[in-house]
Amino acid sequence: MSDGNVNLYLVGFMGTGKTTTGRAVAAKLGFQALDSDHEIERLSGKSVAKIFAEDGEPAFRALERRFIESGHPNRGVVVACGGGLVVQPDMLALLHGKGVVICLHASLAAIVRRTAQTVLTLHAEYGEGSEYRKVDEIPFDFVRRRLSVVVSFRGKHILVCKGAVEEVFAASTRYELKGEVGNLDAKDSAGVAIKALHDVGVQVKILTGDNEIVTRKVCRDVGVDTVHLMLGSELEALDDASLAERVDATTVFAKLSPQQKSRVIEALHSRGRVVGFLGDGINDSAALKAADVGISVDSAVDIAKECADIILLDKDLMVLESGELELRKHAAVPPHDGDSGADEQSAV
Repeated sequence: MSDGNVNLYLVGFMGTGKTTTGRAVAAKLGFQALDSDHEIERLSGKSVAKIFAEDGEPAFRALERRFIESGHPNRGVVVACGGGLVVQPDMLALLHGKGVVICLHASLAAIVRRTAQTVLTLHAEYGEGSEYRKVDEIPFDFVRRRLSVVVSFRGKHILVCKGAVEEVFAASTRYELKGEVGNLDAKDSAGVAIKALHDVGVQVKILTGDNEIVTRKVCRDVGVDTVHLMLGSELEALDDASLAERVDATTVFAKLSPQQKSRVIEALHSRGRVVGFLGDGINDSAALKAADVGISVDSAVDIAKECADIILLDKDLMVLESGELELRKHAAVPPHDGDSGADEQSAV
């Protein structure tokens, strides 16, 4: 496919991340990335919501079919297709005739969340007295660490951003803080589980994309020492050999990108460590695959569960200690004897 002689079509309902995935895949393959909804909006001069409201769904479906039939290049393109596009008669066959079709799946929770967002967008565009109109958006990614939406208001364009605090502030010339203060509470069983794992010779490390302030607070609550903490910006400056020299002594890694989490795991591997990784988000998928044992939970996003070797159904994290002890029965791992070398048996 890398020679660009075909197209790739991503289909699926709301919440599957078609646009974000499409851009990432296109960049990897050297293809052009298109979103069918965005292209229809550009060509028609109307938002999707406005087409539905003023012209009706049949008119929109006709625009979708026209775009697929003749509105984009015949090769070298990754197309993120609108959620309802494939439900049209013969549309799936048409896509198969033009290229490779990949169906992305989302959890029920993701579909409900995206549907709710769409309803709010429609209300903002067509609610009583609304003067705001969506112009364009840049989806969240783990490099920019923020979502950006451009809206028009009384002839002016306004950029609205949501994301990591530092990145949003760095892009701002002034700011005003409002709203309620939320709690940063760790899972009740986390502290007990971490101590239990340590007692049986498992070295626990924290790998997170959260900022330093949040990370230190949560680690303090669960009894994890943050004296030896490394940020993603510091890790990025290290080559693999330098990281391997420091990985054992570093307990907490904060503000990491998905790729940096994988680097930490590979550094532990280079030191002869057996690594288990527990994660539940999209940004954990690479680390889950890099670990010797990838562990996720039943409420995790679909891609995290697909990358994991084990899915925890019990909400009590003490099951991790039980699993470690059971593993040792079958893998002939020597029991923890209290010396300094015992922590080298495995790392989470």
